[in-house]
Amino acid sequence: MDKARRLDLIYFFWAIFISGCVTLIGNALPTSFSLARSLLALVAMDGIIYTAHLFFHRVPFLWELHKIHHSSEKLSALSTFRSHLISQVLMKFFPSVFLLALGFQWREVFWAGLFFNSFAVLNHIDAQIPLTIGWVFITPDLHRRHHMNSGNPKNFGTVFSFWDRFLGYLDSGFKQEQKLGLSDSEKIPETWSEQFLSPFNNSLRSTSLFRHFS
Repeated sequence: MDKARRLDLIYFFWAIFISGCVTLIGNALPTSFSLARSLLALVAMDGIIYTAHLFFHRVPFLWELHKIHHSSEKLSALSTFRSHLISQVLMKFFPSVFLLALGFQWREVFWAGLFFNSFAVLNHIDAQIPLTIGWVFITPDLHRRHHMNSGNPKNFGTVFSFWDRFLGYLDSGFKQEQKLGLSDSEKIPETWSEQFLSPFNNSLRSTSLFRHFS
């Protein structure tokens, strides 16, 4: 097993642990279920995480956390879980708390989160899905465009594509030969412990408050 795959497995087990903690906390709450409200919770969760995703690309410290996810040069299901520990906590815990504060029931939030995370895994595998589906949903090809190391990120959505369409970030122009991952100037350490510390070290050297891209 190569280093990248071992690293992805470490991140995967951390993701399972954090998801399990969120589920255990949620299961202690009184709850009910409505399919319609679960679908609405999914739309709301996707919008919340979409907004957070934009900030993870714009704010230098958040980008230092998030670029660990973008370090994968070949996408697979395990690539979904390659995220800094702080990023995983923020992206799994706070959207659920926000939805509960809006009045959704825990079971509705749980099923919305399960669908959301399943869709995220789907978008990281090499599956050929008709591009017409991209009028509503983010497809693997659309998400691979997001992982291009062009310095001009597009397609920030996870489930629905209308957020990107509305804000002008939707781009279906991915070609298989285009390189994924980070630019040479943004390479990260190879071990999990070094990757955990690197956002803090790099942020101390940053003087900008906002990252710019078109």
